[in-house]
Amino acid sequence: MTVNCLRGRVLAALSAACLPAAPSLAGQTRREASVLQDAESRKGAPPRQRTGSVGPLRVILDTDIGGDIDDTWALVMLLKSPELDCRLVTTCSGDTTYRATLVARLLEIAKRTDIPIGIGPAQKSDRRPQAEWVRDYDLSSFPGTVHADGAGALVAAVMSSPEPLTIVAIGPFTTIAAALRREPRIATRSRIVAMAGNITKPFGDATKAIPEFNVKIDVSALRAVFAAPWDMTITRSTPAAS
Repeated sequence: MTVNCLRGRVLAALSAACLPAAPSLAGQTRREASVLQDAESRKGAPPRQRTGSVGPLRVILDTDIGGDIDDTWALVMLLKSPELDCRLVTTCSGDTTYRATLVARLLEIAKRTDIPIGIGPAQKSDRRPQAEWVRDYDLSSFPGTVHADGAGALVAAVMSSPEPLTIVAIGPFTTIAAALRREPRIATRSRIVAMAGNITKPFGDATKAIPEFNVKIDVSALRAVFAAPWDMTITRSTPAAS
């Protein structure tokens, strides 16, 4: 997969996080429109002047960070976006503790240890291409909160929020599906923005459509999430001009 393709996936999901919600979340829609309008008017201003009087959109990032570089970029981009307020990062798919360790080190470097981390259900995986970067980093040394039960942390964050949260899903849906099984009401108390499916064109040098990674890794989880009554925005996985 090319760098441009990966960059397009990151931009698509994070940009879509600020799209208007469905009519059932009309208040959230108005709020998000105000956030976008305010952010546009403050481009180029010093960081502390960019968010204005309208609070940023509260999001949960669910990520399989630690494979390709795209999710690492996504987390950094989120942390640098004044329009978004990250309330929790959950990891999903494969070695979720390894993924949480990457998140922890990034948050510590960014001085954002106020953001809690949730470790999703673990699956067998030997692929750790970014492991060298956290080789000497001990997750237990993270000064913030690390939830061993990431699905439970997601449920708690959604159910305790005074307003609907937006779950930005940029990995397989394993952790989100586990949270949904535990508390089905999260589907009506949050919305999802996700990368899930290669709609218009194949990846890279492929000549025909191929199964998209976030879909094929855990098809049953994806089906469960899609069947629930979420307000959902799905972005395509390839940029329009790749």
